[in-house]
Amino acid sequence: MAFAAPAFTIASSKWNSTLDKDHCLVRLLEVPDPVAPPTLEKSKVVKTLNYTTKGSAIAELSEKSGEYKEVLLTQHHASLLIALRGQVQEESLKKVEKGNAAFTECVKDLAYALRLFSFGP
Repeated sequence: MAFAAPAFTIASSKWNSTLDKDHCLVRLLEVPDPVAPPTLEKSKVVKTLNYTTKGSAIAELSEKSGEYKEVLLTQHHASLLIALRGQVQEESLKKVEKGNAAFTECVKDLAYALRLFSFGP
């Protein structure tokens, strides 16, 4: 998840509290302009990353739905970049590839300390 931080706004899914410990849903929103980033709540182009022990896959899933129902749009891949390829802009993938390792590590530690994905939003 932290690997995507250089190019995406990242948030938990309300469905995480209902899933097992080996399954996590991460909402991703591309940030084309860091000066005026879009918000997850108002955007219609939020991607949901389905992370399991198999790897990452992009899923179609509604946060507004009354029931958990997801459709995988890609296969699970060990590499986040491969899972995102074809689903997001190429510029965003390049930002992720060029991301600062110290920044990514800081985001990972912060998300872990806050238990960001242990509970719903």
